[in-house]
Amino acid sequence: MDIITTHLNADFDALASMLAARHLYPEALMVFPGSQEKSIRNFFLHSYSYAYPFKKMKEIDLEQVTRLIIVDTRQKERIGKFADLVDRPEVEVCLYDHHPDSPGDITTSLEEVIEPVGANVTIMVELLRRKNLKIMPDEATVMMIGIYEDTGSLTYDTTSVRDFQAAAYLLQQGANLQMVADVINTTLDRSQVSLLNDLLLSAREVIVHGQRIVIVEASREAYVPEAALIVHRLRDMEKIAVLFALIRMEHKVYLISRSRNQHVDVGHILKHFGGGGHQSAAAAVSRELTLVQCREKLLAVLDKEVEPSLIAADLMTSPVLTVKEDATLADAASLLTKYNINVLPVVNNDNHTLCGIITRQVVEKGVYHGLEQVQVGDYMTTDYQPVHKNADLLQIQEMIVERNQRFLPVIDEKNQVIGAITRKDLLGVLHAQAIKGSDFHNEANSSRKMGIKNAAPLLREQFSNQLIDILHKIGDLADELGVAVFLVGGVVRDLLRRQKNLDIDIVVEGDGIALAQAFAKRYNCRCHIHSTFQTAVIIFPDNFKIDVASARMEYYDTPASLPKVSGSSLKVDLYRRDFTINTLVICLNRKRFGEMQDHFGAFRDLKEKSIRVLHNLSFVEDPTRIFRAIRFEQKFGFSIGRQTVHLINNAIKMGFIDRLSGVRIINELKMICAETNPLPIFRRLHHFGVLQQVFPGIKIEACLENLLPAVRDVISWYEYLFLDEKIEKWQVYLLGILNDVEHELAASLANRLNLEQSVAYEFLNLRRQGIKAAKELTREYLASRRLKNSKLVNVLSPLPLEINLYILAGHNQREIKRSISNYITTLQFIRPELSGDDLIALGLDPGPEFKIILNQLKNARLDGEVKDRDDELRLVKKWIKEKK
Repeated sequence: MDIITTHLNADFDALASMLAARHLYPEALMVFPGSQEKSIRNFFLHSYSYAYPFKKMKEIDLEQVTRLIIVDTRQKERIGKFADLVDRPEVEVCLYDHHPDSPGDITTSLEEVIEPVGANVTIMVELLRRKNLKIMPDEATVMMIGIYEDTGSLTYDTTSVRDFQAAAYLLQQGANLQMVADVINTTLDRSQVSLLNDLLLSAREVIVHGQRIVIVEASREAYVPEAALIVHRLRDMEKIAVLFALIRMEHKVYLISRSRNQHVDVGHILKHFGGGGHQSAAAAVSRELTLVQCREKLLAVLDKEVEPSLIAADLMTSPVLTVKEDATLADAASLLTKYNINVLPVVNNDNHTLCGIITRQVVEKGVYHGLEQVQVGDYMTTDYQPVHKNADLLQIQEMIVERNQRFLPVIDEKNQVIGAITRKDLLGVLHAQAIKGSDFHNEANSSRKMGIKNAAPLLREQFSNQLIDILHKIGDLADELGVAVFLVGGVVRDLLRRQKNLDIDIVVEGDGIALAQAFAKRYNCRCHIHSTFQTAVIIFPDNFKIDVASARMEYYDTPASLPKVSGSSLKVDLYRRDFTINTLVICLNRKRFGEMQDHFGAFRDLKEKSIRVLHNLSFVEDPTRIFRAIRFEQKFGFSIGRQTVHLINNAIKMGFIDRLSGVRIINELKMICAETNPLPIFRRLHHFGVLQQVFPGIKIEACLENLLPAVRDVISWYEYLFLDEKIEKWQVYLLGILNDVEHELAASLANRLNLEQSVAYEFLNLRRQGIKAAKELTREYLASRRLKNSKLVNVLSPLPLEINLYILAGHNQREIKRSISNYITTLQFIRPELSGDDLIALGLDPGPEFKIILNQLKNARLDGEVKDRDDELRLVKKWIKEKK
């Protein structure tokens, strides 16, 4: 005899799974092991059309059972009298379950299907679909109710894509959504409302390792059905992140829990009470403990099992800049200014332990009073309280808020400074908690710092499996080395914009070069190191590259100079970047893989499509950011923020563009010219007055309106030809900008752009030849109103493609333009069919004459005088005869 059964107090997911299992085992009997939830009983009572052949437990002779099919549970103690069968060798046990592993699970099954989905019936529907087994509409309706009930109408954290797919399939099979709604959206009866009220009135919040947990209690002499539903409604009504309900009914204590917090696994916690379930929903029944004893045990278990939401090590900025106590106030003033900070921890000269802090205000006043050479230790503040790296958020909040400490040093077991927390850091976390309410720590929005999102799905959506594997390997290696590693920069920005970007940049909080070298050695890659900037490039066998950098701090000795570099924390590293939208990072370490962090409001600026700098001296330190701000604005369809526009205007007015080296300017121009349509960028640069400073003496407005649009069109036309020869687009645009300029001014501007002497000479020489070629073609055309192909080729072939495109863009004669385009697409590739071997076969001696003959053949073919090999042979024979 085959039996299909489920757990005690069966719900709709259990019922639906049993119905589905009967399709897989058509000879089996369906038997509930005991009572069902009230909703199931009401369903059978009021829904006559849903009558199924269930057998009662008392009708079953357990000695006749040879196979036991158990659905929606693996817990031996939850299947009533059927538990006596699972260890019998003659009974075959088959399990279909979606719950996590728990103590007490049946381990003697011959067949089991265990899948992490929201509803168990989802597994069953997938099996039926795979086997092409027909589901009747009434069965589809019950199965849909099972999915909706166990997934909260497809809204619970445990809901998977597979649950949605199963629901869609059931709808196709005729599931009645109106019936589903009628069953799911039930009202509470009087006893349930009374229980809900008592639970609500008893609610108290406890904070365990920084996590807010609500515990509710109630006591009833009689059993109240659907307690889990009541607890769930309470959770939703009060928007509680973690809820534990302790309800005494009929000499038992029922523990029901719900969690939206990834750091509180209620399924694991209730295993201590002999129960279990999912990370977000679980239950247990205690028959031995009183209500008070259950509460005390629960508090003890929570203290042991709950993960801290935030500890100082998560929140701190690390490493932190320090100053020795025997350093002078002048030394401290230099550090504060160079690194743009306001507080320095003071450490002992010998063992580097923390002994005080000193602020910018104290240092500046000391310098003002002529105390530059006085030691920092004489004026440091010692009346302060550091915090240990494992301190939780509440301790941090107490130190900063209640004790009014603006700056909180973080120390390790040796009392050495490993980081620091500021009021701004704390405010960011508290603000995030406030706007997310009690759901701040739910899995979808899990947050160890302000503005964290789960970017793992985005990575899987836009990166290949091979690249995802590489990122995992980098994260695993970082774990081995004990460092944090992050994906940073434009690639993260473009992930959110759903734009493809494979320029992979990695930042390591630690030694980035060491990580790059270790990765290259382990995975057979090459590694190029740039020690000055603490960066490296990993080069894979297929030449794919990943840039790796140590988190670093940059400072500028003078405006517009190249930066000096020193080691720093991730947050400080991000602060040196150009715009907020480029400060997003994604953690690659195994436990936090995909965790996206936003320290400077990048999410907001991407949403508002705004380009903003991170600080007011950004364009002073690096004026090339002006070019990038305008390029990003036009490329992405964003707008430069009002304050950033003000800072651009100030930097231009103060002449910081003039201080840039030509190399840095030409690099920015190359990137602009590489865009599909650089004209809006050039126009915006002209609007701000940038082009006027880069190209003084040139009539930029006329160039923007006339020649540059033609250059853009010609380049686009050429790219659509898909020819093999690539072009340097920046050269064509630069030729267009210098079109009407005298040679001396063009040479001066080339010198300003720091073009290498050989490059500048060749560029200027070719420009001169291009102008000469354009004039020669014009004269030839005006003389005969036509251009012979041979003449066209002889004029254009010595010139590089960029010059030919420049001539094509700048010429105003339609026929000449048509001829040049014909040269680029066709004529330049025409060659005679005869070769030197053919000339030898005709009796000619090899020599300089061969080149002349072959060139004349090419001209003849270009001008249509010969069409094939025979024509060429006849023409050469004619020349030989005439020569004789």
